Amino acid sequence: MKHVIIVALLCLNAVLLVALVVGTNSPAIGQAVAGRGDFAVTTGKDIKTHDAVYILDTATRRVAVIRYDRAANRMVALSRVDLSRDFGRQEHNN
Repeated sequence: MKHVIIVALLCLNAVLLVALVVGTNSPAIGQAVAGRGDFAVTTGKDIKTHDAVYILDTATRRVAVIRYDRAANRMVALSRVDLSRDFGRQEHNN
């Protein structure tokens, strides 16, 4: 009986190892993926160490920061930043 249990556990470990190796090839959920549109989205912390979502609009060069307010049960826009103004850079052709 002991021998059967040991063999079963070894087989289970082999299956889990294969699943781990095969499963690591998929991209992370928060990873940037090229697609249509002029937006990039990432997560991070705001200055109060709450989780926040940062949305970059590359067409207008603006960033919006949004976080979830648990007390009010809604999303709250924390700030919008005009990157062109902040960095003093105008669009130019390469």
